[in-house]
Amino acid sequence: VSAPQSLGPLKDEGLTDFGVNAGITAPELIPHDEARIKTHEILRRIMDAGWRQVIERSEPRLSGKARQDYMFATSNLNGLDATHLPTFAEWMRIESRTPWSFYADAVFLSVAFTREPSLTDPNKPGSYLLTFNITTATEYFRGYAGPENRLRWKELLPAELVKVAAVRAQKEAELKAKGVPIDESYQDPPPPPM
Repeated sequence: VSAPQSLGPLKDEGLTDFGVNAGITAPELIPHDEARIKTHEILRRIMDAGWRQVIERSEPRLSGKARQDYMFATSNLNGLDATHLPTFAEWMRIESRTPWSFYADAVFLSVAFTREPSLTDPNKPGSYLLTFNITTATEYFRGYAGPENRLRWKELLPAELVKVAAVRAQKEAELKAKGVPIDESYQDPPPPPM
């Protein structure tokens, strides 16, 4: 199958985004607390393998419970800190498709679960599906230019990174004023060579 001509130079890049779905355990139903523990173990193994956590460049550099509390107060798309094990009550509040994001060797990895909405009674087993999304750094950073500018992403990326840095700085200033600790040791993954 040939790539559409409209993609121009993008047609030779090969696979840029890949998703895998998996169960947490072989049985379909699993106690919610076991799902919480096993998911955290998977996240720990990912980090032990050398993946570093990623915080979107427009979002504040928060860690642990501070990041979780911020996610609950804003949007689940802001993601969670994989080093923080939520309590059982917190786990049950986490929405499906809330990501944990990682980076290694010019590749981004997003991990999320989907909880069967009809099986959310905390006292009965639930059903979970894990999703692993792997994206090349080129594809990840191309996203900052928007779909209409995919061919011009390298030209537009520097200005877009300045914009999102300003958004992050504003959010962090507001959180600092409220006494929320900012993880100033966090380093963003580098953009691919231009």
